[in-house]
Amino acid sequence: MMSRLKIVFYGEVILNLVSVGLYLFAAETGVSGLGVSDPAPLLLDAFRWFAALTLVITYILGRALISGDERALRFVLEGYLLGDIVYLVVLVQFVNTLGGGWVAG
Repeated sequence: MMSRLKIVFYGEVILNLVSVGLYLFAAETGVSGLGVSDPAPLLLDAFRWFAALTLVITYILGRALISGDERALRFVLEGYLLGDIVYLVVLVQFVNTLGGGWVAG
């Protein structure tokens, strides 16, 4: 069972690395994909900062997966779950504030 779950989280590592690359090296494209047209330079820099932090937590998840220490992995995944919940709430508020018009549901 745990090995099947690990495959999902290896997939998350890959997706996070793609997101990091997008927001670090093509921030305007990434932000416009969220429905924000003509983003301000400060907003693009904020997303680059987000990418830097995402890289750090992705590294921690990757190392926990590779180590085989399921106890360490459990703590990392708890942090990811908490972060994902907060991230989704903030993302919806962000896009709605900047005119993207997302609604939950």
